[in-house]
This record gives sequence, structure tokens and C-alpha cells, in this order.
Amino acid sequence: GLSKSTISTIAKEKEIMAAMSMNGDCSARKRLRHAAYKDVEDALFKWFLDARTMNIPISGPLLLGKARDFAFLLNFTEFSPGNGWLHRFKERHGIVYKSCIVGEGASVDIERAEQWLADNLDEIYSYSERDVYNADETALFYQMRPVRTHALKGDKCVGGKHSKVRITVLLCCNVDGSDRRLPFMIGTAKKPRCFTNPLPVRYRDSAKAWMTRELFAEWLTELDNAMVKQKRKILLILDNWSAHHVNPQLNAVTLMFLPPNATAKLQPLDMGIIRNFKVCYRRRVIERLLIAIGRPSARGPQLTISLMNAVEMLKASWMEVRSGSIKNCFRKAGISFSPAEQSPAEASQDDAQSIDSTLWTQAVAASLTEEGQTWADFVDADEDVIVSESASDEAIVREVRQDIAASDDEDDDEDDVGDGVAPSPPVSTATALGHIASLKQLVYARGLSDVHIDQLSNLESAIIGSALRKQTAITDFLE
Repeated sequence: GLSKSTISTIAKEKEIMAAMSMNGDCSARKRLRHAAYKDVEDALFKWFLDARTMNIPISGPLLLGKARDFAFLLNFTEFSPGNGWLHRFKERHGIVYKSCIVGEGASVDIERAEQWLADNLDEIYSYSERDVYNADETALFYQMRPVRTHALKGDKCVGGKHSKVRITVLLCCNVDGSDRRLPFMIGTAKKPRCFTNPLPVRYRDSAKAWMTRELFAEWLTELDNAMVKQKRKILLILDNWSAHHVNPQLNAVTLMFLPPNATAKLQPLDMGIIRNFKVCYRRRVIERLLIAIGRPSARGPQLTISLMNAVEMLKASWMEVRSGSIKNCFRKAGISFSPAEQSPAEASQDDAQSIDSTLWTQAVAASLTEEGQTWADFVDADEDVIVSESASDEAIVREVRQDIAASDDEDDDEDDVGDGVAPSPPVSTATALGHIASLKQLVYARGLSDVHIDQLSNLESAIIGSALRKQTAITDFLE
């Protein structure tokens, strides 16, 4: 039979080929060639996938620059990539990039989206419509009043800005709308004092109220466990964001990833499901404000929406989205198990247009809105807010090294006898800091980019912080 390492290699190459098929044309490839600096390529390709999902413009010089950065972090000091290496890298990974990417909607590759549907519809239709799901994250300014819309609209909240008044919500539903999973809500507070048990949503915290790979893995594992209990096998369609590429042991959930820069064409939740949810939520906000200002003592806190208020309205708003609208949004994305009763475009807009015009008129009369502001302005204020942080170069390198370590462990399992090489002695903090100081001198002497000084300074801080924490732990133990 095949050895564990051989099976592992085949599985990894299958993953690479699948990624190539989503990121470019690999139909002419006869076999998969391996790079001399595979670790650098692995890191660069992970960064490339992240950059595509974040709509970062990609160019040849940018890829070469990132390759040099990763080579430095991986200690390949002799690595000097040129256009020939870049051409081979693109060929190995089937990468075809445009000179500029401007916004998801503007950069949708229609041909690639249609090809993805042609390649995957047979597998999708092998499930029943109740067993095909889509999940996606969205940001929500949960306390936002209409008068604050223009102050927040268009702000992507880079770096965690507005995190105290913003939450991230993961929504997940199946094609026929019969199963809307509990919203997975992410805020900054670890244990909000206003919360009661049990909560009508799943709540977790992160430093900037962003979705992380760990939180997504937790949610995905819970979904898998729920389907195992129901004795169901489901297909979950996800966008190709790197945080969705997690590897928990799944028994009931099969993942299917959309190609990069195609979610505006292929993702059902982006076809109107998320917007309908926000319509329902923001209608509730207007209703609460109108009731509050009608009270003689309505001031300050009475006009404030607490996180617990948001939880309750969020759950009710999600359940209010009509099953027919959900089904038609899947149909608009090209996934249709039955003939349409009305056009997908019309159906996906039904709930979005359902607000009582009298309600908005009352809000205008009560000075709850800004001059010239429309209902759509209020609903769409946070549609472009980011819900995650792209992985740093250091995080990508850590992931690549973990992959290498896991691969080495698999190989070690098959070796009955060690190689007899003694492990390297641990390096002291003082020695490590001395090496970093020498490297800084080299960077200055060679006139290299300041980015290398920043990277070395970050490493220096991390080593010092680790040493101080270790010292504190020893002191506590001795006391």
C-alpha cells in the first residue's frame, strides 16, 4: 500500500490543483512542477489568495517584492527572484491577474463565474435544496441612527476603527430558507454585562470585533456537530477568503469555495439576503427611536441601543427575512432547484422595499434623519465595512512553518530509526538580541529597505516580551 507521506503529498497536490483551477486556467498543465524555494512560494500564494479576496491590486513588481519579504522571514538570504521566477510561479499556480482590481462588483470575472457554475452545479444538485447552504459575514453598526449615517458611510473601519459600535455577524441559511442558523455575532466585550442567558444568538469576542480563523473554525465545528446529530450530509458554499480555509475534522459538512472576485456574481447572501436582513434591523431601530422620542423624558440612555437590544433585534430581523426571498437569491446566484415564480431581481428586492413610507416620513419629521438622506442610505451605510484583518506576513510564515512541521511529523512516523543528529542547543535571549542588532547593522550598511528594520524590530520586541513573560512566570512560581 501507499505510505502516509505519499498519501499526504497526493492530498496536498490535489488542494493545490483545486486552488489553481479557481485562480486561473490550468487546463494545459500536464503535471505539477515543484519550486526550489517551495516555502516562499507557499507563503506568497497564501498572501495572493488573501489579496484577491481583499481586492488589493496585484502586479508583477508587487509579487516580487512580497516574495523577497517572505524569503527574508524564512531565512532564505540568497533568494533573489526575477521575472523568470515570477513567470514560473504564476504558471505553477495557474495565476492570471489583471493590472488593477477596483471593488468586488467592478472586478467580477463573469467568464470565470460561469465556468465555476458549469463545473460545480452537478455536485450542488446531487444534494437536496434543504442541504445546500451559504454562509457569509457582514458588519453592522448596531447603534447607528440615521443622523450618523453620513459620518460612518464609506468608512471601511480599517485597523478596527469604530469597533465599540460595530459588530460582525455571520449568517448562514439553506436554499429553501427552512433552516436559518442562529446568527454568529462577534463583538469586543468578553462578557457584556447587559447579556442574559440563554442568548438568542451565538456570541463571541475578538479584539476588533472581526471574524478570525479560530472563530470560524469554532462555528464550522458546531455546524458539523449539529448535522451529525441530525444524521444529515450538507454542502456549504463559502467565498475564498483565507480565514474560511480551516481544517477541523468534518464528518457531515462538505465545503465548496467560490472563485476569487466572483462573490458579487455567485454568493447568494450577497444577492439580497444580507440586505433584506439589514432592512428589517434598521426598521426596528427607527421604530424604537420614534417610540423613545415620543416620551416626555426621552433623553440620553433611552435613545441608546444596548448590545442586548441589538441581539434581540438581530435575531428577530434574521427570522423575518422571507424564505421565498432566500430561495430567489440563490436562484439569482445561479442555483435553482425549481422554476422561478418571479424574476430573481424582483424577488430579492421585495423585502428591501417593504418599509412603510409613513415610518420614514415620521423619522424625517422628528429630525432623526439628515437633509436629503434616503432610506437606502441608512440601510447601506455599512455595506463596505471590512469584517476581518488580512493575515500579516509573519502570520503567513507561521502557518507555512506549521505545515512543514506537520509534514515532517508524518515522515518521522515512518522512520523506525532516528538520524542520530543531536538537537540544536537553545539560543539565549541575549544571543538572539545580539544577532538581531548585527542584522540591523547589515541592513543599514547594504542600504536595504526600511521594511526589514521594522520586521527586525518587531521580532526584537516579541523576543523581549516572551523573555519577560517567562521571567514573570518563574518569579510567581518561586513566590
